[in-house]
Amino acid sequence: MKLQLVGKQMEITEYMNQLAGQKISKLDKLLVDFADDAKFARVVFGKDPNLGYRIKVEVVLPQKTLFAQRKGKELEGVLIDAVDSVETQIRKLKDELSHRSDFEEVATRKRAIPK
Repeated sequence: MKLQLVGKQMEITEYMNQLAGQKISKLDKLLVDFADDAKFARVVFGKDPNLGYRIKVEVVLPQKTLFAQRKGKELEGVLIDAVDSVETQIRKLKDELSHRSDFEEVATRKRAIPK
């Protein structure tokens, strides 16, 4: 899965890069039915002086875009919460698709991946 990291009002550190890569790889393992070039993930890190961290996780698949946004004081905890939310959405989507007869075709279909 292609991964894009974005920092809003903050710089992406090596720690953030590694942490996001680890957490997103967890999602990638759930998406083995989808072609690698048909999956894209974007993690947006933001910092707010009052709220702490704001993290958005977006996973683009051929038929659907999954999204979660979380806020909190601890970077790792906020990222884990956002990834867990997207993981739940992936499991629901896979369950829906498993009931469709054209699952194979949908899983391998390519969609324009944002740049």
